Amino acid sequence: MSYYLLLKLKGVKYTGDNLGRELKIVLQIEKQTAEINIALPRGSSKSFDKIIFQRTLKKKALTLPIIAEVREIRERHVDFGAGKTSIKIKEGTVQKEIKVSIKGVGREKGKIAIITFDLEISYESTIRYVSDVKSKGWLKVKLENKEVIALPQLLKVELLRVEDNREYFVVLEGAFKRKNANVCLNEEGKSYLSRKGAHRGSAKLFLDQNAGKLTVLGLGTYNAVVDKNDPIPFGKYDLEIPSEPHDLGRYYLEYSRYAKTWFRISHKGARFLHVGSRSAGCITVTDKAKWTEIYAFLIKSRKDAYNVGEVIVR
Repeated sequence: MSYYLLLKLKGVKYTGDNLGRELKIVLQIEKQTAEINIALPRGSSKSFDKIIFQRTLKKKALTLPIIAEVREIRERHVDFGAGKTSIKIKEGTVQKEIKVSIKGVGREKGKIAIITFDLEISYESTIRYVSDVKSKGWLKVKLENKEVIALPQLLKVELLRVEDNREYFVVLEGAFKRKNANVCLNEEGKSYLSRKGAHRGSAKLFLDQNAGKLTVLGLGTYNAVVDKNDPIPFGKYDLEIPSEPHDLGRYYLEYSRYAKTWFRISHKGARFLHVGSRSAGCITVTDKAKWTEIYAFLIKSRKDAYNVGEVIVR
């Protein structure tokens, strides 16, 4: 398993003696360096949400060395302080304080200021799942070639890095498996990729075409229709992980906000499992108000990296 290590600077506090307010801060972690220039009067603090280090690792736990330097840069004599510490890191999210003493020089010799850094350290599995964006079930992302695509809720991805308010990841399943993509953080700077979303096992469905009944094992039985002029041959078929929203579902959004999510039957052709009133070769669930519960069950199910389950047609 791979882990994603992320360090954020959450705040800086200035206590002790007054050595000036114009500070240059340098935080060095391994080969990554973050520099910050701030105006901070003694006795005050400033909040941040700045990424200062990120890396993907295979280790479940590690020790990370951190060097912090602070300079007061506007006085005649440059006051300077540095500190070095090592942080033991294991899976989870913790808060950590680092304190650096700045020693005055020149006419301020003998004075000591204390700069305290508040760090947030997150060390989690790189595995993420697409969240339910605006409760519609699809997230628009960019591929490396700049093409914009939509990924379905709970699709599994692996986080690579965060850069310039965008998250970069590789898709691990579905129609875009192995494709690199990226997405912006939301308006609050939060991720659209969730740590929560582990899948259940394969979904099992049974369709009785003559009776017009679709049974989802472990969920229930629902009314469904097929095209009598184009019936589905008897057999067992895979149900694919959704690959794109279907605009025809817009007519049924009053019944389910997930009406645009259709599950392809088999791996070729244009047969789908979806909500609606009539069929053109698909399995159409006519219990329209029940589509959300069917969707929620199937979108969390997995047979393998391409399918949510299978349907037996008779």
